[in-house]
Amino acid sequence: MVVPHGGDFPHLGVRPSIGTIAIVDLRLLGWGMKQSTSSQVLKATAPWSLAGIFVMWITGPLIFFSDPIMYLHNQGFKFKIFVLTAAIVYNYTTRRWAALSGASGGAATLIGGWVLLAFGAWVWFADWSFAGGLAMTIAGLLSFLFWLAFRGRKEESWESGAGLVGAVSLALWVSVVAGGIFIAFV
Repeated sequence: MVVPHGGDFPHLGVRPSIGTIAIVDLRLLGWGMKQSTSSQVLKATAPWSLAGIFVMWITGPLIFFSDPIMYLHNQGFKFKIFVLTAAIVYNYTTRRWAALSGASGGAATLIGGWVLLAFGAWVWFADWSFAGGLAMTIAGLLSFLFWLAFRGRKEESWESGAGLVGAVSLALWVSVVAGGIFIAFV
């Protein structure tokens, strides 16, 4: 399949997703939008984040199927896909729970943490992508530890934990972008 500038289409999804996710992460870190709570920021940006992820899910496979052999043997691609999976699961479980200050989603955070931990360890030990599996395992472990440390706590005690969740989320999304860049160089 030859599409002029077809590689640009997934970026139409990545940019708004990462941008809106970063806005919430920075709010969790306490670095922006002080007039709004992280819950308000999350609710305002969620449709844009979801729309961007949807665009990635549609356009990404189109690019992949343009040269599947190259992508399947590319370590940068493998890293990006596994870290992207970790970032999305983390985004809709642990980060969401932190942004809502524990109002809902504790079970999702626990399940998401275990899924990331188990799948990350499997990817890591199956030698599909050492770095991608390691990133998934660490994100899962941090999700589980965050759930253990902050379940049942009052909202005002969440600041340090929410900041950590925001920092991990930012690190995962920066890793997704870095993986995309390295596809061309690996």
